[in-house]
Amino acid sequence: MSRIFNIVWKNRNCRWGLVILLPVFFAGMAGGFLAPIDPIRQNLDQVLQAPSWRYLCGTDFYGRDLFSRLVNGSRITLGLSLSAALLAVLGGTLLGLTAGFLRGWVDGIMMRTVDVFMGFPRLFAVLLVAGFCRTGFGATVIVLALFVWMETARLVRAETLTIREALYVKSATALGLSKLRIARTYIFPNLVGTVITNTTLLIGTLIIIESSLSFLGFGTQEPAASWGTILSQGRIDPIGAWWIAVFSGLLIVITVIGFNLLGDGLKQLHDESKL
Repeated sequence: MSRIFNIVWKNRNCRWGLVILLPVFFAGMAGGFLAPIDPIRQNLDQVLQAPSWRYLCGTDFYGRDLFSRLVNGSRITLGLSLSAALLAVLGGTLLGLTAGFLRGWVDGIMMRTVDVFMGFPRLFAVLLVAGFCRTGFGATVIVLALFVWMETARLVRAETLTIREALYVKSATALGLSKLRIARTYIFPNLVGTVITNTTLLIGTLIIIESSLSFLGFGTQEPAASWGTILSQGRIDPIGAWWIAVFSGLLIVITVIGFNLLGDGLKQLHDESKL
């Protein structure tokens, strides 16, 4: 494990990505210690307090401590995005591997399904489905994953088509090994690097989509706090209460940059390992 970490740390993009993301994950896991104030407790005597030593990020329109809400929101936003990414990657990998390995009519049906899903404007489709679904953690995860699995499926299919032509795969086929065993033993292990890299990049995309959903009122609902719901509240008075939109927006931007840097670095390491 330490060897893998050292290899990842030596890559500049990975290193900067980790430097950005590790504090965000730490804040999410240690929220109760970093932000002891209840994030949903209202204090109408402290409404719209500007950032200070007492309230590091100020307070919102209900007198709630914004720092506590941002720390608590990191768990919700990252939890939703990570869960949706894992679900989307799991489904996309399974479908892409099946399509690329079996080919024929199975490949045709699955790829046409991918084309249909990719033909819909993503955010519009997510909003449409979210509008008809009940809000909640599980429903939001499913809605997010439903419209982002296609890229993984196409990527895994393309990789599978290349790997299945390798000599060791043809040798395994000639030896009479079952298709399931060949896929599990010889093809999937060679897809792991691609899948991990794609997952990292996908999380950044999902953070933006989840924040957009919450911003428009279709994601996390008050009094719970995600970065998107906090950002949405900031639009009420973007000048007089600038700190609400600024701090939540910065967290979204910085975290997405962190995941993109980490994903780019992992992609570089993956490409170098193929040389």
